[in-house]
Amino acid sequence: MVRIISIFLCVVVASGDENLLLTKENLDWVVSGRAVMLQFTVEHEGCGACNESRAKWQQLALEFKQSREVMIGRVVCDASQGGEALCDDVLDNDPLATYPSVWYGSPFALRRYYGGKSFEDMAAVAAMLRAPCSPWRRDRCDPEALAELDAYLNLDDRDLNEIVVTTQISVREKLNSIDNHFDKKRDDVLRQLDAYEVLATVEVERIITSIEAARTVVRTRKALDPSTPVHDLLDDSAWARPGEAYSDDDLMPRFTYYDDEDVEPLYEDEYYNRHPDDIYAQAREYADAYVDPEDLGFSPADSSYED
Repeated sequence: MVRIISIFLCVVVASGDENLLLTKENLDWVVSGRAVMLQFTVEHEGCGACNESRAKWQQLALEFKQSREVMIGRVVCDASQGGEALCDDVLDNDPLATYPSVWYGSPFALRRYYGGKSFEDMAAVAAMLRAPCSPWRRDRCDPEALAELDAYLNLDDRDLNEIVVTTQISVREKLNSIDNHFDKKRDDVLRQLDAYEVLATVEVERIITSIEAARTVVRTRKALDPSTPVHDLLDDSAWARPGEAYSDDDLMPRFTYYDDEDVEPLYEDEYYNRHPDDIYAQAREYADAYVDPEDLGFSPADSSYED
């Protein structure tokens, strides 16, 4: 995630046993065009991780104190330290924002760091950072970027400020356009999913209705052999619960009456105990052909299976 931030940072840079508070007046010469690795934190006794990591960041800052590529710092988000506005600017709209959090890269386009938080992990990342193209590091600019940089350097303050303001407005409009386009695409996909769900529901109802119609005709004609289980005539998968795969290799066919006293309890255990919430409703569908639900311990007032 990238955050475009103001140049006016309020950062604490660890330097030995002292902390230098960076402000609008001294930030430019302290950063000096380098990349940054910043920890956004608070100095509050309630944030144990913030306090425990302070010494680690001081050690990290000392490790890269002489680096021409990266500057290590801590942004204190307490109002008393003056960094609250910056933290709001960088961490706003980030649902994962916590204290402490680490951001790195160009000071004008910080990226959230999600890697390991040990000294070794962050030192390895900091060692890979390189100063971006800037007036301080012209050697990092390709010919096209250098020409653009020189063009800006030749402008007076008024024209340069006007370009910056205009560009910020343009960038904001483009970002809003991207967000709106994403929201529209997401809404379109959700509408399509809703439509597919409706179609699927209608098709399922049609199939169930056709099965019920067939059963009604069979019963009307008295063509159903009482010794023939319904599962041999109809696909029992229509009665499976959502997300449940029905297999012909089930232990025993469903809703089949067994005269064998040793088999019936096993059947009840294998099926009824797996579906205690809908046994009465399903058993009722077959009550006219098979076992009376009340004989199995079910009643309209209590649809749960009773051992």
